[in-house]
Amino acid sequence: MSTARFIRRSLVALLIGWLTNGAVLASERWVVLGGDIAETLAALDTDINVIAQDDTVAYPPAMANFTT
Repeated sequence: MSTARFIRRSLVALLIGWLTNGAVLASERWVVLGGDIAETLAALDTDINVIAQDDTVAYPPAMANFTT
């Protein structure tokens, strides 16, 4: 096997490993922009991923009092 072919295969393997590793470690983080969206996320029990919200969120109370 030539050196160029070996390097090319090694780089492809490294790239595939790097791309698949990042997908496993990624987590969703959401910023809520609007009261309606906050209510929808709370109804779906997905409000645990919220990291910030704007001033228009008044309901549910847990989201209205959200601080980072």
